[in-house]
Amino acid sequence: MRIAVYANASFRIGEGHAVRCLQLISEFSGAQIVWFYTSLTPRIEKRLAETCVELICIESCNGTLEKRLERCLYEADVQLVILDDYELNMKRRLTDALIVVFDDLASREIQADILIDASPVRQEADYKGLVSESCHCLIGSSYLMLERNLFTSGKKVKNRGHLFLGSTDPLNLTEKYLELLLDMFLGWQWEVVITSRNRNVRAIEELIKAKHNAFLSFEPSSLAEGLVAAEIAIGAPGLATWQRIAAGCQVALVATHKNQINILEELEREGLIKYLGYGFNKRTIEHKLRKFLVSEPVTGRLDLDADGAVRIKQKILSCLEGRAI
Repeated sequence: MRIAVYANASFRIGEGHAVRCLQLISEFSGAQIVWFYTSLTPRIEKRLAETCVELICIESCNGTLEKRLERCLYEADVQLVILDDYELNMKRRLTDALIVVFDDLASREIQADILIDASPVRQEADYKGLVSESCHCLIGSSYLMLERNLFTSGKKVKNRGHLFLGSTDPLNLTEKYLELLLDMFLGWQWEVVITSRNRNVRAIEELIKAKHNAFLSFEPSSLAEGLVAAEIAIGAPGLATWQRIAAGCQVALVATHKNQINILEELEREGLIKYLGYGFNKRTIEHKLRKFLVSEPVTGRLDLDADGAVRIKQKILSCLEGRAI
């Protein structure tokens, strides 16, 4: 089988779109993968190279991205196309191949055969009028793609915290939150996850050296080990949100993009997270963190497992088989 993917990773949008596409295509062993993009971070590019994916950069200018991608998909002669990009215009089909689209926002018209929105607060009715009646909507937490070792019985370390504000940390929040946490909660030990894409690496390293209640995890291959040990996980939304919950952490999240605010507020209403707000306001954050860690723990729970990618693959194969008939 030949599969095409279109997904990007950059300092502005982070790496989550590319990561979940990587997780899905890993289920299709033996398939030939061609990956189209306009931007990739070095870390994602390295991971793609290690999986023997054919990489093709599409230059984007003057709103011609959809036409260029359409031409590339035609030339690639693929049976399956996986699209994960909020800025891509999906009002018309870009190919006759089976189209699978990842979405989280339910805010645009999408022409696809399969739509995936794994948010636990999303309902199929949210996409009414946005997708065709023939589109298979895979909605809800059973389609989350999570690491299996998050579900092992790891032992929690008392007063261990986990801080991860995204691989690119576009608002440079890691240092600000860490400094506040280190001063407020002296009895806690904080694991701080950063990558080379963080523009403030040196300042974060110096801050950790000056304190005794934090340690650095630089570009770990997985968040799983740290999350399984942590009682508290503070960070930015994305795929890591569900990893934190699956690991049994108390979760507090900060919005790094304004389009994340609505869903974070909904997750808080459902009792699944504590929403800290957009960006960083020291007085507000300090107040919310103190209440979160001392008097207002998160009580909501999700029934999660590690088979989301398997379920998605099964639906894709079923649709492909139906097309063949």
